[in-house]
Amino acid sequence: MYLAPLNYNRFFKKVFGKKRIAKAFLEDFLNIKIKRIEILNDKNFITDKSLPVEFDYRCELDNGEQIIIEMQQWYKTDIIKRFYLYHSLSTSLQLEKLEEKVISIDVETGSIIKDKLYNDLKPSITLIWMVDDNLGFKEEDFIVFKMGVEELDDFIKDDKLWNDPIENILKERKRILELKNNNTKDLGFLSKNKLIFIFQKNIVKNLKNKKNKNSGEYPKWFDFAKKTKSKKNKKSDFTEYKNDKLFIDIMNMLLKDRLTQDEIKYITKEEELKEAYIKYTSVILEAKKEAQEEKRKAQEEKRKAQEEKRKADEFQKKLEEERKKTKEQMKEAVLDLFKMGLTKEQIANSLKLSIKEIEKIIKN
Repeated sequence: MYLAPLNYNRFFKKVFGKKRIAKAFLEDFLNIKIKRIEILNDKNFITDKSLPVEFDYRCELDNGEQIIIEMQQWYKTDIIKRFYLYHSLSTSLQLEKLEEKVISIDVETGSIIKDKLYNDLKPSITLIWMVDDNLGFKEEDFIVFKMGVEELDDFIKDDKLWNDPIENILKERKRILELKNNNTKDLGFLSKNKLIFIFQKNIVKNLKNKKNKNSGEYPKWFDFAKKTKSKKNKKSDFTEYKNDKLFIDIMNMLLKDRLTQDEIKYITKEEELKEAYIKYTSVILEAKKEAQEEKRKAQEEKRKAQEEKRKADEFQKKLEEERKKTKEQMKEAVLDLFKMGLTKEQIANSLKLSIKEIEKIIKN
């Protein structure tokens, strides 16, 4: 190993703890220019039980935007809800800095009633750096999720509308755009908050296949990280970065020969922990798979039983209908023979019925 893996949280924090490096990455990925970047506390106590939430990286840009970068190096099943929670917390933690305004003063007691100036709340952007998982998105470098008007979603999914004349579609599109562009009382703030899932595996694959050649500078960061991820990475793997001062600085921080004993132990421990977690997860997934299979079999048996019952009910219904039909036909035959002048005894002998049954039919 020539360089320590950038995808491991400790080394990620070590590298991105340098403002100029974090600034360069965010400028490349978000395609913006940043004048100022302030690294914020990555560990916060936000519950009554004082349980800490620790971000991999958290900062504020000169435009006030709150940025989180989370490195997701292992496969985990709860990442969507986990990072939505982190994203929400990034907004909530701004409460600490929001100014207060005086609403009123109680003349009798002299007490002052204050409220927060929520107009100063800034958008939060959460970047989730996915090392191996691509969430089922096979081609995309990244996917952005943000809040939008529900009518826009309905517009896209309305199959009936898309079969209408183009004039109707354009008219509906205009209506939706008016809803979307309504910025009354800063409604546009909602769509400025984003969760961005970035897929390292896809970016490297697309870079190799020259599919993201117009994407700017950001692919090199993920290609570099992918190369450091290999346990057998060597100096020659990074020749393309030898003239890039920024990446030279990054490599100097990750050089194996310059790692502390504690950092080397961390790599070993992290690999063991990862292996144990994957093994544990595979057991859980296998158990879940078996449970799902048992559930499927039970549902199939239930379906078969319901089908058998349905067939039995249909057969019984058909049988009852046949019996009723036969009974009606027998009544008609009795009455026809009686009208023809046959005696009850003759009818009984002919149709194999009792005299009593014949009398009942004639009487009714």
